[in-house]
Amino acid sequence: MIITLSLISLLTGNIFIKNLPNKFDANSINTQKFTIPINILDAHRQFIWGFTISKIKEKPILGFGPDTSNFIEGGQRIINSEHTGTMKFVPSHPHNFLLELLLETGLLGTLSFLIFIFLMNYNVFKKANYIEKFFIIFFNGYYWGASFVNFSYWQAWWQCSYFLILSLITAHIFHNSNKVQK
Repeated sequence: MIITLSLISLLTGNIFIKNLPNKFDANSINTQKFTIPINILDAHRQFIWGFTISKIKEKPILGFGPDTSNFIEGGQRIINSEHTGTMKFVPSHPHNFLLELLLETGLLGTLSFLIFIFLMNYNVFKKANYIEKFFIIFFNGYYWGASFVNFSYWQAWWQCSYFLILSLITAHIFHNSNKVQK
């Protein structure tokens, strides 16, 4: 099931990525025809993500370094599109945790991070009852779903909120599993 979901995610992501802007010279920006409707995904996010993906390709293995996305060459350049005005390609971060991790830590850092998060949740999930499993899935879906469109993963409050809530869920699950074993 995990492999199937991964394959579906990769295929969907690939289709999505192919529809983002991929040329960032003035003429391409001014003539950009958005295939993803801008009422679904705003033009600025599409430019941010397209630009980020183009930069990921420059350093795919190790990335540019944690929390450096807005310092990458061209990141602070003003897009100057009729849809974005004076907004920059990377105002402060890519507004997508996965793209941010790929850009800044490369495939090596991103895969290490994803494996860490998966194993941590898997170990808690094994101890959980049916309802508690629902809470783990719901919480992770909510948190990572929001992380796909909003915050920089490097913001301490965002990381702390994840680990604090996960630790509360974990404490509840381990407390209940110890009661059942006695």
